[in-house]
Amino acid sequence: MLSGLIGEEVTATRVFNPPPLRGRTCVVALYSFMDGTSGAVMQLDLLLACQLAVVLTGDRIPPLAQIEATGKLTENSDDAIREVCNVIGGMFNYTKRRMKLTGVSIQPVNLDTSEVGGSFLPCAIAWSKMPGGRLDLRGRAVDEIMASAKEEAKAASSAGTSLDDIAKLFSGLLKDLCDRKVTITTGASLSFTSDLTASIGAYAQHGGEVAMLVVSELGLSGFMGAAPLKIPLIFVQEQIRRGQLESTVLDGLHEVYNVLTAPYAVRHIRLSSMHWLPGKLPQSVSKLIPANGRIAALNVEIEGFGKGRMALLGDYHLETAGTLAKVEKPPVKV
Repeated sequence: MLSGLIGEEVTATRVFNPPPLRGRTCVVALYSFMDGTSGAVMQLDLLLACQLAVVLTGDRIPPLAQIEATGKLTENSDDAIREVCNVIGGMFNYTKRRMKLTGVSIQPVNLDTSEVGGSFLPCAIAWSKMPGGRLDLRGRAVDEIMASAKEEAKAASSAGTSLDDIAKLFSGLLKDLCDRKVTITTGASLSFTSDLTASIGAYAQHGGEVAMLVVSELGLSGFMGAAPLKIPLIFVQEQIRRGQLESTVLDGLHEVYNVLTAPYAVRHIRLSSMHWLPGKLPQSVSKLIPANGRIAALNVEIEGFGKGRMALLGDYHLETAGTLAKVEKPPVKV
């Protein structure tokens, strides 16, 4: 989620037996259920909050001692940190109960957050060029997130397939189509926030309702569209910068989405339409997209082009576990 927000790869590592947060104060965000009861608290150490503000605004930040003395960030920095808290708040919509951000403030690091109950999840946040810092989550909603994730994993397992299976299949298909190394791994997540820029492949049986979606970040969409046609990277990078894929790159992406139907041939699934985020979507597509939710995703890297995230929504499970051994690569017409 933070990677998508700041445009750099961010790592989050759980910290066991964590020391107290640094300094005297920290940024505290409170999340509440729709009935007004507290569901979760997030604490950012002040140094991490300032680093995020610098990346998002480009502004210079006052010394930490000054912020601690006044209890205030600059106006731009405050807006940026609220955006960070809203984006991370999208994670809580992974639960069955809706939540909202109800407050962001600078508080003492020893603030008593016991009223929210639930689990405590301290994380070390890091990315290139910055020292990073601590982000701590606590609350009943954290327990609900973990419970929902377990239910989803169990459902996927009972269906006879998993994202690991899909990663294996898709990497083989894209490798043959692009004629270059394609690495696809699990472990990523994609947040469906208002600023997500992505392409959507909508799939349905002939004459039927849309059953599943493949959602790819704009950068990855451009790489997938360019690689099969051997379009120079610099050409597609310009389209990505403009935020719109055009002409042959768009045609190449359409063909990629067509090829990804191969594992679902037994279900007679076909690509029925393509769409874009942000943008107005037909109800048959939008109903499969979580509102401000976060879902498990695939990391896709195309050698010589770049990488991005891809998420699958709806009924993307294979008909049988044996499908893995039966996928026939479709003819490629590009």
